[in-house]
Amino acid sequence: MSGTNAHFVLESYSAKNEISHGVRAPYNLLALSAKTEEALEEKVKNTIQALTVAGIRTNNLADLCYTLLDGRRHFDHRMVIVISDPDDAVRVLARSASAEKLPNLFRGKVARDFTAAKAMLEYAKTLLDRITTEKENTGAYRESLFALADLYCQGYEIPWGRLFDSEKPHRIHLPTYPFARERYWITESSVDTGSKPDAWGTIPVLHTLLHENRSDFAE
Repeated sequence: MSGTNAHFVLESYSAKNEISHGVRAPYNLLALSAKTEEALEEKVKNTIQALTVAGIRTNNLADLCYTLLDGRRHFDHRMVIVISDPDDAVRVLARSASAEKLPNLFRGKVARDFTAAKAMLEYAKTLLDRITTEKENTGAYRESLFALADLYCQGYEIPWGRLFDSEKPHRIHLPTYPFARERYWITESSVDTGSKPDAWGTIPVLHTLLHENRSDFAE
């Protein structure tokens, strides 16, 4: 307002690869969701690429899962896998399209008339409160994640931030939502200008909104 210019010299932000000093979780819950089944399958492919090409290490797997759980919107078509490391995640995701039933793979479509049961929501919160103390007990930790994954695929909105302790992972860059590639261009052959060919066989186009000049001296 006063015409005064302010100048700032800033240094680019550089995220540090910080490793949590707490007990690392023996298993991770990786959740994917989309509006359609086709988009969900595309997200599976993109996640596999992120795990392989981008080189998600074991220390960053928690960051990936945390970003998907607490940093993304959740849609009706859902898939959850419970895995221990990035290689395990790639193996399970690659086999998710087959008819094979895997014990650590959960899928579901939220019903249009789904209504969350209060008792089940309280059960989910109890699991989240209890799971932070089960990291030393690998079997119990995995079973709790299985129960949370099943509730999520049914349609329950779970406060995923409580799954992680005070030293929360970091949100990382991941592939964006795979929107449907649908084209709505009108083909040139389907456009009828309403004009008649002239003596040379060409159709004159006077204007986009004027196909043919039919005026004469009378009207």
